[in-house]
Amino acid sequence: MTIENHQTGPIPRNSFQPKPSDLSFKLTASKLFPFQSWSHLPTLTYAWNNVVYSTFSVVGAVSSLILTAGIFLPLGFVKSIADTFAGFVTKSSSATGQKRVYVISGATSGIGAGVAQEYAGDGVVLVLIGRDQGRLDEVSKAAQEKGAKMETHTMELREADTDSKVIELMNSIHERHGRVDIVFTIAGALAHLPDTMQDEPWGQGTAERMTQVNVNAAVAFIFLPGRSCKRKNMISIIASSAAFFAPANFCIYGATKSYLLTLGLCLRSLGKTHNIKVNVICPGFIKINDIDLPSLHQSGMTGSMKNAGSSLPWFAFQTPEVMAYRIRYALETDEGCTPWPLNQCLPLIAAQSVNPIMDEVGRWAGAQSYITSELMS
Repeated sequence: MTIENHQTGPIPRNSFQPKPSDLSFKLTASKLFPFQSWSHLPTLTYAWNNVVYSTFSVVGAVSSLILTAGIFLPLGFVKSIADTFAGFVTKSSSATGQKRVYVISGATSGIGAGVAQEYAGDGVVLVLIGRDQGRLDEVSKAAQEKGAKMETHTMELREADTDSKVIELMNSIHERHGRVDIVFTIAGALAHLPDTMQDEPWGQGTAERMTQVNVNAAVAFIFLPGRSCKRKNMISIIASSAAFFAPANFCIYGATKSYLLTLGLCLRSLGKTHNIKVNVICPGFIKINDIDLPSLHQSGMTGSMKNAGSSLPWFAFQTPEVMAYRIRYALETDEGCTPWPLNQCLPLIAAQSVNPIMDEVGRWAGAQSYITSELMS
């Protein structure tokens, strides 16, 4: 794959609003199309192997459909009726009369701020973690008005000592509150990060820093609290719809989110024996509105993509409030994996089943559709 460098300016990072003319890299169909020449066409053997792959994918998909519709759908229906009749559907844990402690990384805007407002209430302690103290204070004030007790902590997750900072923070939370009910790993990065790295060309440095924030920092919140806190019921891992299938220009971002999806689903199986629930949320694009609570409605990732020319119309986006409500419902009903909104996620879920040849075509088509804009990430 050839990426053409059109200018020497920086790739826009997720904390400011770029213009299309500011982009360092642009994608062109002639450069990206995987089968643009005779030498790039697949051999007969490789094409036949891909036919076999697709055949078995169909068999697997049909078997999955039959088992789910024939066994788990009826069982789910019976369980829903039984739970509703018996009053076991828990809309809020406030009935226990116990304090609940929720730790939220990436709480300064978008989904993180939305989750803070969704869970705010009497008897709740919200521990908000983010890079911008001003935005944390704004989110904290709004949640405090709903009755929640607040803690805010600024933390730069791209730094190498993130693990030790997370251990120290989670230990201090346990000392003060004696419990952690849910850990939300929401912090993430798209394209370049801080101002000091704007002039760095896209490449290894970008991959290392995005991996540090999207993977290493998330893993710290997932694993380390288990060694430092005696009580932790649930972990909510925020991946992305790009975890299912990412366009070619979202190669690093998609890879980091696929890591979180796979890790979360595997930990979900392992955690059941330890009474720890793990849920993976795969959100799509979040709408930006500068109303009510500005930080709640600011999404740097969405803003960067829209201002860089994303072709996805605004009506297809979801609001932070609805996304946060969907996350809470998923956790309370113990959904293993929750893609949302479905109008964005279903095509990507379907794309998972394509064979390697069509995978190349699909990632090229995704990049050329400009749904994720011209950003390289």
